[in-house]
Amino acid sequence: MRERYAKSWNIACAKFADREENLMLFFYIISYGQSRAISNVVRQRGYRTVDCYLIGFVFNGFIKKIPGLYVDLGLNVPIGMEVLKDIAEKKFKNFLIGLCANQGVKLIS
Repeated sequence: MRERYAKSWNIACAKFADREENLMLFFYIISYGQSRAISNVVRQRGYRTVDCYLIGFVFNGFIKKIPGLYVDLGLNVPIGMEVLKDIAEKKFKNFLIGLCANQGVKLIS
């Protein structure tokens, strides 16, 4: 995936629980991804590259509004490492842990 300020990818193993009610649950047992900053802000701060490597534990729920249209609500606990490389090629590593929520609209046919 390419964003304005980063290139990233993610792979996940998911368990799916579909019910007759208007709710579908996804349990991402584990996900792994990498993100690389590509903006001029990185260079302005004296770094050549900024990479993040994350393993996450995710829970998502899709609430059916009408057939084929779902509201996506999720919670993610990412754990990983940030690797900074400065102009002189010196590496700095930082441990990351966080909590993030996501929302969106999904079209499923």
